Amino acid sequence: MMAEVLRRTKAIASDDMNTLICEVVCDRAKKECMYGECESCRENILNGNKDVFEEDVTWFEWKTKKEVRTIKKGKISTEKTKTFTVKEAQAGTVVTLFEKFEDQLKWYSKHIFRVYNQYEYFAKRKDTIK
Repeated sequence: MMAEVLRRTKAIASDDMNTLICEVVCDRAKKECMYGECESCRENILNGNKDVFEEDVTWFEWKTKKEVRTIKKGKISTEKTKTFTVKEAQAGTVVTLFEKFEDQLKWYSKHIFRVYNQYEYFAKRKDTIK
C-alpha cells in the first residue's frame, strides 16, 4: 500500500517489492545482505525523488487495536480485551511516508529471505522423501 502511494506521487519509480529490495541489497540470496549486515550494501538507501518530498499525501496502514468488550453469558457479564487489526488512513508528507516505507522494507527483506529459504528447505526435504 505504501509503495503504491510513493510510486503514484513519483517519489519512487516502481512499487514492485522485489525491484525495490534489489535496489538496496547486493545479493538477495545472501543472509548478510537481506539482514542489513553486509559491508557492501548495509548503508544503501532507496533512491527517492526529493522534488516531491514536501507534498501532502494520504495512505493506509494496518494497525493492531485493543478494545474492552462486555461479553454476556446468560445473566453474567464479563469484560474481555479483544485484539483486532484494522486498516487506518494516515496523512503526512511524502518524506514521512518514504521514511516509514524504508523501515518497513528492512523488515520485509528479512521476512522474504526467511520465506524463500524455508520454501527451499521444505522443497528439498519433500524431494528426498520420494
